[in-house]
This record gives sequence, structure tokens and C-alpha cells, in this order.
Amino acid sequence: MKCNECKYWIDQGYMGSCKRYPVTETKAAQDWCGEYVAKTVLTLPVVTTEELVEAFPTIRKKPGRPPKEES
Repeated sequence: MKCNECKYWIDQGYMGSCKRYPVTETKAAQDWCGEYVAKTVLTLPVVTTEELVEAFPTIRKKPGRPPKEES
């Protein structure tokens, strides 16, 4: 739990900025404050186009009123 692993950390080399508060604080990457929040990383599955077509069949549009004929 170091500053460089926090979601509020903006890396600028050895030193960086903490964007936790309205006033930006310059901190070292190895520092740690009491309000550490881990960065969230989502791992999503890889889905092919064929799998999507099978999962979501095409929906036919209902026939509507025919257009008016101009006379």
C-alpha cells in the first residue's frame, strides 16, 4: 500500500501528485497516507462476434403503417 499503487496517484517519475483533495500534494512514490484506495482493474472475457450473434438473435422490426400515397 504505497502512494504509487493508489487510484489518486498521478505518476511523475520518483515524485508524483496525490489528487485526493482539491489541493494537489506532491509526494514520493514510496509514501503512504491513511486514505489509500486501490486502483480497480477489470478483467473482461474475450468474446467473438459469432458468440454475440448466437447470444443475441436479430430482432425483426414490426411492420408499421404503410406510407401515404400522394395524389
